[in-house]
Amino acid sequence: MKQAGMRRPAIDELLRLLPPKATRQTMLFSATYPSNIASLAGFALRPGFVTIDTVGEDAEQTADKVSCCIVLVLRPDTSIGGFD
Repeated sequence: MKQAGMRRPAIDELLRLLPPKATRQTMLFSATYPSNIASLAGFALRPGFVTIDTVGEDAEQTADKVSCCIVLVLRPDTSIGGFD
């Protein structure tokens, strides 16, 4: 949500429209867990929520562990979903 341009006040307002956190089930997924996301979790989730860390405290950044590639396909006779 934050990367999509939503700021904390807008997120807080959306959360206020939901039932109380004691009566709802909420899951929060984040690729990273900086302090602003930790603060959001404390506001949005029930006390005692559980975090699952699949990265750990490695000095190496997560992005450094992911291999990426680009495949360029040149086929002028092909269009994708209305894009010519």
